Amino acid sequence: MRPNSLRQERAYFESVVRLYLGNRPLADLTRAEIQIAIDKAEADKSKAAARFGRNVLQRIYNYAIWQDIVSNDPTRFVSAPTWTERERVLTDAELRALWQGLSSVATIDGVSISPNLVTAIKLAAVTLQRRSEVIGMRIDEINREARTWTLPGSRTKNGRTHVVPLSDLALELIDEAVGFRVGKARESQFVFTARRNPEAAIGAMALTHAWRRLLPHLTIPDPTEKEPARTKPLAGITPHDLRRTGATAITSERIGMPRFVVSQVLNHSSDAGGTAAVTAVYDRNAYMREKRAALDAWADLLLSIVKDEGLAA
Repeated sequence: MRPNSLRQERAYFESVVRLYLGNRPLADLTRAEIQIAIDKAEADKSKAAARFGRNVLQRIYNYAIWQDIVSNDPTRFVSAPTWTERERVLTDAELRALWQGLSSVATIDGVSISPNLVTAIKLAAVTLQRRSEVIGMRIDEINREARTWTLPGSRTKNGRTHVVPLSDLALELIDEAVGFRVGKARESQFVFTARRNPEAAIGAMALTHAWRRLLPHLTIPDPTEKEPARTKPLAGITPHDLRRTGATAITSERIGMPRFVVSQVLNHSSDAGGTAAVTAVYDRNAYMREKRAALDAWADLLLSIVKDEGLAA
């Protein structure tokens, strides 16, 4: 299991399994009390917490049965909320409000987000790469002459090397993040260095926590109100929705790229079956021209959206 996955599983073990079931021998737990615990996790926390908590406990029982620690798996018939695919795509007004909030976060009372986290969120929106990949970006992964960012297979979800073409806006944001590094952090290979340990990248959940602190303070115009001055909160969006928003824009009439190109930009493995999967292992620059055209067009569109109200800075 990869370090990030292991940390996530341990977190759900502590916040769900141990919290609701305590320190108990596995053989003593019953299906009924595990079900009650999972239902409480859903009510108190979230559907995702309940689902992941149940899954972690299932894996523990699978191992325990294999090692003859227990003979029965009471999680077998424990139900948990199913995973549902999100379809949230940000509107232009939502993108503007988010970009404005990020650009002026220092003036928002009650919100404290470091400048490098602000830049990381913007860079995730521009490059359309996963948040963990963005915050773990290294200096030696960037080729400024080729204008590329090469993610090794050890840092990608599908385990394949992924080359991301960098738009002008992406390079500006990377330079901005590097400029934020001070003291010992200037010698670090990480673009987004941790505050307490300049030799490490910022934590995997730091971006998500920053997002949650900022979002409640943002508003967008309310189209249901006759008076244009009325607004409503910007709510119900996640960092991953930025990735979906950019991908949707690229395949829309606004940019007009094929879905296959978007799949290459996002580094999805579903469109690389058969011989394509074998080729992808060796051809790291596959579809570079198309990927660059897509990401350049998305960066230009994003800038034009936020510039509508002078919010590109």
